[in-house]
Amino acid sequence: MKSCTDTFCYTKTLLLNGVLYANKYDWENSIKSYESFNEIQPNQNITTINLGIAKSALKLKSKKSGLAAVFSLIPGVGYAYTGHKQTAISSFIVNGLLAFATYSNIRNGNYGMAALTGVFNLSFYISNIYGAANSAKRYNSQQKKSIIDKLEYNTNL
Repeated sequence: MKSCTDTFCYTKTLLLNGVLYANKYDWENSIKSYESFNEIQPNQNITTINLGIAKSALKLKSKKSGLAAVFSLIPGVGYAYTGHKQTAISSFIVNGLLAFATYSNIRNGNYGMAALTGVFNLSFYISNIYGAANSAKRYNSQQKKSIIDKLEYNTNL
């Protein structure tokens, strides 16, 4: 920043810093960059918008991947927690049908098929837990990426 002696260069550097800090999820320094820009050139539309977007990042509600995994002990609930309703329903139905198939095979004395459906059920069940945890991480990442995309779009460098 010290190499910029004119206002034009300095303000563009502040805008760029705001975006760069946001890309590192350093929302406080991003906000400081936009506030510094606002002090030099007050009432600029770009700063007002970007400052509001950067401040909204501080209020993001993130989903906890561990909590999503715990919720997935009941198939599909972890996906519902992260906002994937269709995946939650299909997970519940597939796991329920496989559990019912395993139970029916045991009840009918068909132990070979019961073992097979049981293994399939267990693999789907474990995948449901793992998938819900990843879904929470993906949800958090998409929220942050959305804010960064808005900042980049509104910053005209």
